[in-house]
Amino acid sequence: MTLTGNAPTGGASITFGSDNGIVTTPSPITVPAGQASTTFEIDTQTVGSDSVANLTVTYGAITSSSVALTVKPQSVNSVAFGAGSVVGGNNVTFTVTLSGNAPAGGTPVDFSCPSGLVIVPHSLVILPETPERLSRLRLKASFLQLALT
Repeated sequence: MTLTGNAPTGGASITFGSDNGIVTTPSPITVPAGQASTTFEIDTQTVGSDSVANLTVTYGAITSSSVALTVKPQSVNSVAFGAGSVVGGNNVTFTVTLSGNAPAGGTPVDFSCPSGLVIVPHSLVILPETPERLSRLRLKASFLQLALT
């Protein structure tokens, strides 16, 4: 949040609003006296598809026009294996990285291996870790056989 000038003595109280419940805005936010800006976080809810929330900002009697914020659904960003190859029957560790932090209830991730060469869990829930709330999960997959050509 940036003002056009420095906040007065006692700070500037800024009020935020959202037209969509997927976004929770802290309100009010105080820009410290003598400062022109402050940083804060806006909380979002998990969504199943792209969703837009229009945010409004009010300072004193002035209300700004809406600013649109698009909230995107959680997705798997990458899957990385601990080794490029493994001898059949041995385990290999892999890491699933989400596109953002796992929410409080966790994020379910479904697994499959169409070739049948790898035993994988059908579904796991990636839980948030504290304090960093990392979006990674390490697990083992047991290779049953190798495809020989």
